[in-house]
Amino acid sequence: MHSQLSAEMKPTVHKVYPLIIQLTTKWEEYADDPKFATIKDALEAGLANTNKWYWTVKDTMMYFIMHDTFE
Repeated sequence: MHSQLSAEMKPTVHKVYPLIIQLTTKWEEYADDPKFATIKDALEAGLANTNKWYWTVKDTMMYFIMHDTFE
């Protein structure tokens, strides 16, 4: 995900938000995996922060414009 954004000269919302969703999904999988138990608290803190900002944007026109490009 980082390399995809790094390759962009100007990452735009239609690229950033799908990547955030992918990142969130992967972190949720890691948080549920016993292999990552030692960093579960950090993963959950990261998820809480990411979700806070993701859902803040959800109430804006940018969110609706961005999702219109996927449907």
